[in-house]
Amino acid sequence: MADAADIALVWLTVKEGTKDFVERTAPNVIASRKESENVRFEMLRSTGTPNTYVLFEVYKSKAAAAAHKEQSHFADWKPWITENLAENGRDRRQYRVHGGKGLAAFRGGDVSPDNDVTLVHVSCKPGTENQFIEAILKNQAGVTEHETDAIRFDILQQEDDPTKFILFEVFKNADAVAHHKTFKHFLDWRQEVQDMMAEGRRGEKVQIIPVGEKTATMKVTAKKNAGFYIRAATTFLQGAGDRPPVEELTISALGEAVNIAGAIAAKIEKDGLAKIAKITTDYPDMGSGDKSYGCAQLQIVLTPANNSKM
Repeated sequence: MADAADIALVWLTVKEGTKDFVERTAPNVIASRKESENVRFEMLRSTGTPNTYVLFEVYKSKAAAAAHKEQSHFADWKPWITENLAENGRDRRQYRVHGGKGLAAFRGGDVSPDNDVTLVHVSCKPGTENQFIEAILKNQAGVTEHETDAIRFDILQQEDDPTKFILFEVFKNADAVAHHKTFKHFLDWRQEVQDMMAEGRRGEKVQIIPVGEKTATMKVTAKKNAGFYIRAATTFLQGAGDRPPVEELTISALGEAVNIAGAIAAKIEKDGLAKIAKITTDYPDMGSGDKSYGCAQLQIVLTPANNSKM
């Protein structure tokens, strides 16, 4: 899966005084998400250097990523961005992912502007890559199991330089990040990789820029009943207070929660609130090492009944 997929981060630094990056780039982002082989296409902005933006692009294959550059929306955008880039202002890096969550887990819509998002740049010494991966997988497993305010913790290894990694860390807020650094799995990881590090890790703070279609992801577990999630889905799809309705809601579930997610989607469609636009199933490996195990995964994409893509 990871070798066939094309996972890229693209840093774009525009010239001083360029004010319309978001306006000019948004049509390309929106249209790219609609490409049949696209999984994720997000726009982020560096909080430390406001003229630097990051595109997070995930395609099902490298052929699909190459085909993206032949699309009219990319061709329309390319002359503008080329003219407005600062000197050496483009840096595109391709990655392979570790962690066994499956490509479907990269689907967008799960990160909001209120979240604390960090691209953690890490370099390990040549020859220690496999040990480093084993260590960070244990850290990731701890985050997944114990940190309820962790939204994403992706391990990305650079394809052309396997000693370099990006940890794409998304937490609910800054308090959740501070709390993360007190957990045993984080402290153990930091100690275990200390002698593997080629240089100190560097955190690059970024903020997601919501553009185009409004999306959301609702993760279903067996800890709450279907009624709770149906009410939550209704709020997403119809809006509430100052929260506008979403145009696409993804219901995501693992293991024993898969049947609950299916029942929720069926009930919502039966009631005429939304249409099922897409169903994706997978059986990714969870955990790591000797504790790795297969787990059923289900993702159902819903669109409001008056906004169906079917």
